[in-house]
Amino acid sequence: MRWKLLMLAGVVATAACREADRPGPPVYGALVAVDSDPRGARIFVERQQRAQVTPDTLSDVPIGRREIGARLDSMGVPYGFAELVEVPEEGIVEVFGPLLFRCTVDECFRVFTKYRTANTIRFATSPTGHLFYIDGTGGGLFWPAETQNSYVAGGGAAFAGVWGTTSTPVALGPYSFGDQFGNWAHYLAGRPAPEVKESETGFSLRQTTWVLPPGIFGLYNTVRGLEIEQEVIGRHDVEGVLLVRLTYRNISSHPAYRQMDPQPAEGGTYTDAYIAFALDADIGEAEDDLVSYDPDLGLVFMYDAQFREGGFQGGWANRPALVGVRVLEAPAGLTPILTAWPRSEDWYPGTVSESNGWGWLAGQQDQSRFPRHPDARIGYAPTVPDDYRIVASVGPLRLMPGDAASLTVAVVIAEPEPGTFVSGQTVPPGDPLDPNRQILRVAEGLRQRAIAAEELLDLLPARR
Repeated sequence: MRWKLLMLAGVVATAACREADRPGPPVYGALVAVDSDPRGARIFVERQQRAQVTPDTLSDVPIGRREIGARLDSMGVPYGFAELVEVPEEGIVEVFGPLLFRCTVDECFRVFTKYRTANTIRFATSPTGHLFYIDGTGGGLFWPAETQNSYVAGGGAAFAGVWGTTSTPVALGPYSFGDQFGNWAHYLAGRPAPEVKESETGFSLRQTTWVLPPGIFGLYNTVRGLEIEQEVIGRHDVEGVLLVRLTYRNISSHPAYRQMDPQPAEGGTYTDAYIAFALDADIGEAEDDLVSYDPDLGLVFMYDAQFREGGFQGGWANRPALVGVRVLEAPAGLTPILTAWPRSEDWYPGTVSESNGWGWLAGQQDQSRFPRHPDARIGYAPTVPDDYRIVASVGPLRLMPGDAASLTVAVVIAEPEPGTFVSGQTVPPGDPLDPNRQILRVAEGLRQRAIAAEELLDLLPARR
């Protein structure tokens, strides 16, 4: 018996010696007050969800460097923020941030993109704020809706201006990420939460995105400090038309924005600014398209040069549609600029090519290579097939912190007029001022739909 007691004592003593090597219970430090914009988001500590929602104060966060954040799941999309915080022994630590959603790889876009259908158009929308985009290779807009006939690779808001006290123009293009070195830099960050309404009569979408340089790009002279509200309208009895209103607001001094991008301290003003809607329309194959204009209607459009796309379904191989953008509303006193550029002239945020983007939106591109049309409403008027982007821009504007400006366009699509073309034969764009050129006869259906788009203006909510 005594032997057993000695053995038990040895076990207890050994256990007591080892106890000192084990980690003790966490030592809680200062109070941590967590808030978000908007409020009502779940609070996370070290990626572990808490029961509290913003705004609230935590008293059980261990001392040391901790990851504190908040997340709001809305319509299946995780909007949130997270930051590393040093929690001291006592006092109070304030944590505040905006709820954002940003994709960093194409797979993210494919997962979160939703297709919407309005009349005969099926098109892609993303909570990031990208429109008509999947991965930049097509699939942004299908027509007719039940086919896989792809007409758009990407599009949406574009912007250019001179930022702050610098003299260097900056610009956002239809592709708000990537650069010529293959790096990824996503500038659009979606905000909670898209408002989507679908009914027997039509479709509407309202969503907001921020133009926010990510990571190290925030140190550059680059486009920033903008909130873009997007409103998209389609009605089932107005064929082949989508209405898009873009409202640009300078939020560079907004407290929530400044949590993510504090430069400069007082915010910044844009001068010589241009707001725009751009579309990378690829009618099937990308490199065989042409561009033309109807400046009196405020319409720029693209079409397959020979009206022949062998891969199109449903009898459309020999009569692919035309795609256009018409300006319906613009700031008072300003005349829209309609233009196009080839893929080789694309610009990318966070690079010196941003100034190239300003040139295109301002109608001041490299005139030696891409001469501007004599009509002030028209920029470059190409005459040979290529992979083009089209854009309607308005300016110059001055946007101080808090200022806003809006642009409303119609994205239209229609089949070519029968009897006005022969599939396999090139239809030249001609002089945009010639009312008798062939392409205008081919595009008569598109023009009529661009006019019919005016019927949708009453469906847009009043500007805030």
